[in-house]
Amino acid sequence: MQRRVIQDLLAYLPSKILPALTAFITVPIFTRLFAPDQYGNYNLAVGVSEFLIAGTVTGFAAAAVRFYAAYELKEKLSDYFGTIFSTTAVLTIVGGIIAAVLMVAAKAADLVDDDLYSLLWVALLLFIVSSWYTVLMHIVRAEEKSRWYTAFELSMRYGMVIIAWIMATQFDVGVGSILWGQVIITIVLMIPLFWVTSKGIAIRFSKLRRSDFAPFWAYALPLTIGNLAFWGLRLADRYIVKIFHDSYEVGVYLVSYNISARSIDLLVGLFLIVPGPIMMRTWEEKGRAETEETLTTFTRMFLILVVPAVVGLAVTARLLVGFLADPEYFDGYRATFFVAASSALFGLGQLGSYGILLGKKTNILARNQFIAVAVSLALNIALVPWLGFMGAALAGTIAFAFQTVLQAYYSAKFLTWRWPMPTLWRVVVATVLMGIV
Repeated sequence: MQRRVIQDLLAYLPSKILPALTAFITVPIFTRLFAPDQYGNYNLAVGVSEFLIAGTVTGFAAAAVRFYAAYELKEKLSDYFGTIFSTTAVLTIVGGIIAAVLMVAAKAADLVDDDLYSLLWVALLLFIVSSWYTVLMHIVRAEEKSRWYTAFELSMRYGMVIIAWIMATQFDVGVGSILWGQVIITIVLMIPLFWVTSKGIAIRFSKLRRSDFAPFWAYALPLTIGNLAFWGLRLADRYIVKIFHDSYEVGVYLVSYNISARSIDLLVGLFLIVPGPIMMRTWEEKGRAETEETLTTFTRMFLILVVPAVVGLAVTARLLVGFLADPEYFDGYRATFFVAASSALFGLGQLGSYGILLGKKTNILARNQFIAVAVSLALNIALVPWLGFMGAALAGTIAFAFQTVLQAYYSAKFLTWRWPMPTLWRVVVATVLMGIV
């Protein structure tokens, strides 16, 4: 099993490393094209798009991974795709209409300034196309087509950069060019992505049955609610910084945030996309004992790869941000360690939650996420007025650590999470020595 785990991690590694490198390309470009307040507004608009995605399709995207193996074994993939696609269509339409109404109401109430309001409409379009992209990419994961996954991720990341740069420099679109770059490249990729996921499968919407929708909804709805909480845990801090300070501080914070998060996420992301299909298939075919061994193997690899990376990034943060970003953004480097630690703790928490997922107790997962987001919001409100964006960074680290403990505790009933302690101690010693040197 360890060989299988390593092979899959290596297969998906290019899909994380090469897209993550876009941060080192976009930061020098965008921080010199746009002022911190403009970059801050862009990130606020993207956050709204991600909120809409979290509140609509993310739960069903996870269900696509959870139920693929079962439908494949029963030779009912036609029903599987019909259920997934019809649900995605309804959710994006309803979500888009509600969001548009709320945006108009917010503008009428003078809650949104003109610059941000114009970006929000592009973010709404981004939500619609990204929802389909998210669901389809989860199906690619479920089908274990790692090469296709990598190809689409690379095309998405680098295509966005190229289109955004052209629109910003040649057509003077402004900071909205980043959003338009994401929208355009997503639309371009949709046709080949549909073909890759459903090739050779006859999708019949006329044969949709309640018996197919019920397990998907039962699994996905609590996850969707939990993902809304996760949005609050991961992204609400930028809005709190905006409320207590301004868009300028949001921009300064988020440049370093993105450098740090993308750098660590290139490793953590492997443990978000690789374990799911393997864990689900092992559980269905071989049972609990073999699944627990698989989880221990993933944990061992996580410790070896991620812990040294967090420390290494913290040590080099000042130099890295100073080299990549415009001087106006430099002060954000102070948040780098806390952002990297938050990303690592999030990934660790995902491994710790597999017992809950395999036990199909996604309501517990959602509850834990809401508890963690309550802790995060309380800490942000207490710390941000005093410490600024550093308060947001510190609050995130504490909240993600708390969530990891909760997920591991409630997963234990369904799956025992055995930590490879010898590996942990060796990694800690090596990391401490690396930090000193």
